Amino acid sequence: MPLHAVADAAALIRRAREQGYQIVAVQQTPDSVPYHTAPYPPRPLFVMGAEDRGVPPALRAAADLIVEIPLFGGIDSLNVAAAATTVIFHWRCHAG
Repeated sequence: MPLHAVADAAALIRRAREQGYQIVAVQQTPDSVPYHTAPYPPRPLFVMGAEDRGVPPALRAAADLIVEIPLFGGIDSLNVAAAATTVIFHWRCHAG
C-alpha cells in the first residue's frame, strides 16, 4: 500500500482530487452511513481521525462519503487501528 505524506488537510484534499480519489472519512456524525451498507465510491481514499478529535473539520467537509462503525454501549469509538481494519477489510472484501 503506497503511503504519501502531505503538509495539511488542504494538501491532502488537493492531492486526492488531482489523482481521482474520493475521500471517505471514517467517523460517527449525524450524516454518516454505517460502513457495512455504505455506497463506496470507485476510488476511495480512507481518512481516519485521531481517537480524541476525529477527522479534522476541513476533511469532513470535503468528504464524498462519511462512514461510521455502529457501536453500542458505554464506548462510542474504537482505536484508529481497529477502525481502519474493520472498514477497509469490509470494503476490500466487497470491492468490485
